Amino acid sequence: MKTQAVQVFDEICGEWNIGFGLSPVIAAQMLAKEFPDVPQWLVWNMGPDPAERAIRSMLGEGLNNMGKVGAWDWERVPCSYGNVGFWSSRLERPHLGSCWIGMIRVTGAQGESFLLFSYIRADMTIGSEYLVSTGDLKLLRRFADDVLRHLRPPRHRNKVVVNVIGRQPDFELTVDEQEVVYLPEELHNDIITQVDVFFGNPKIYKEMNIPHKRGFLFTGVPGTGKTMLIRSLIRRVYRKYGVDTSYLSVTRRTDADDLRRLFHCASEKKPGLLVLEDIESLCHETCLTRSEVLAELDGINQRSGMLLIATANDPSRVDPALVHRPSRFDRVWTFPVPDRNLRTRYIADQFKGVESGIVGFIADETEDWTMAYLKELRNTAALLAIKDGMTAMGTKHIQMALRLLREQFRAGRTGHADAHKASRSTGFGFGRDCDKTDKLAGSVA
Repeated sequence: MKTQAVQVFDEICGEWNIGFGLSPVIAAQMLAKEFPDVPQWLVWNMGPDPAERAIRSMLGEGLNNMGKVGAWDWERVPCSYGNVGFWSSRLERPHLGSCWIGMIRVTGAQGESFLLFSYIRADMTIGSEYLVSTGDLKLLRRFADDVLRHLRPPRHRNKVVVNVIGRQPDFELTVDEQEVVYLPEELHNDIITQVDVFFGNPKIYKEMNIPHKRGFLFTGVPGTGKTMLIRSLIRRVYRKYGVDTSYLSVTRRTDADDLRRLFHCASEKKPGLLVLEDIESLCHETCLTRSEVLAELDGINQRSGMLLIATANDPSRVDPALVHRPSRFDRVWTFPVPDRNLRTRYIADQFKGVESGIVGFIADETEDWTMAYLKELRNTAALLAIKDGMTAMGTKHIQMALRLLREQFRAGRTGHADAHKASRSTGFGFGRDCDKTDKLAGSVA
């Protein structure tokens, strides 16, 4: 026999289809019973609208029953669906944190008013779709633009805010931070030139009847500098051209709406840099299908002002239809493992005060190492120096770090399959046998 509480819960679930989300038709039928004065409800699908995130969190942090955003006042209206706020456990800018469900009444400065209903959709998402009590589309557009204008983070000369599409918060980069990118000079200059021509000469594209949209693909094994160069480009285009960057955070829940939202972050009137990392995972580890990815990329042919940069660690996993068609990715660059000259330059910059003989020795011993491994070599040597209570790295710290990382590099090539063997070094990798790193100490004796 059901208890009264269970019976009430079942009635609510039956009425509102709670637990499975709502379709807009079912939601409109429910609202028609509670708000009979509204003759018809309009489904407002936010789609790739830039204001989607702002409206989703316009009620602010915490439990607020009324408030003001720009020229618009809002207040919660009682509704049997419930008036619930959601918090993401972050304390950041209001438009990044919360979302809400329930009914609110929005009133403008000139007395215009409408009801706005937020609910959990059938796909369990919140804030991508609303029901509104007005069919005045210009009114809704004015409202959305005003909310976005007041909740968007302010632009700072020394900070660039990267707009993240997906379920992660935006992030900031310091514009004037000097992050040296170690790449072959010809490769680096080619990419910089392509980016500068795109954002610095938009009128020339029109005069020469060339579509003002480009697609670049960076390929190469992890740790070769793809992400580092992208960070550098984000700072560069913001500092030189005032261009904003949008970034797609790829997760298992990424779908066609997310990809479409990314592509709508740039336009002819407002060119933008769009970043899509690990493109090989789009068709393998998300809700997207191959046909959806190709369709969205083909759809951008009609858009102007967009420079898309994608990365791939394993280009063999990328659909050839993406890589070998210039209309999707016009240029493809492979980021190589640094050669000896590039390694020598990096080591000389990072190990200040170390004699040239040691620099050359390290460069010889780190063949096939990526920049990520070289960076970790310096970090490990520095941590060993700190352990010894020193503020500068000595030869012994570099020697020990080289030994540790070389063992890790060798093991990594076989997937660390032999790491358990007794013949290997134990503990932190301090080998008992003499190896070539002992020559490092001898080189400065």
